[in-house]
Amino acid sequence: MMKIGRPKKAAINSVVWVHSPRYGASFYGVVIAYRTEVKGPRYLLIETDKQGREPHGRAAWHEAGTFEPTGRKSMRPGRIYRKNEKLGGAELRGCWCQCCEHVAGIEPEPED
Repeated sequence: MMKIGRPKKAAINSVVWVHSPRYGASFYGVVIAYRTEVKGPRYLLIETDKQGREPHGRAAWHEAGTFEPTGRKSMRPGRIYRKNEKLGGAELRGCWCQCCEHVAGIEPEPED
């Protein structure tokens, strides 16, 4: 069976170097989702350190031309993202970040 279309620039869980003038800075990130659009493929990235650890902040969609794959893999950011989506997404969690696994109302009460 023959595949039709272009190969993906980066696979899910790939660590990439993002150099986007739109954001005004360069950073490392991990691909946590992929979608094809009319204008081209887009990748959902979350900012991490150079090794793909310590995800932080909100995930953002990037075009394939704004990053370069580094050849490394990181599984944790993708697991956190999928777990958060299973819990109901940002609207139900009360948090847009993809660095923590929590649900609004489930956190323990602070002790006085």
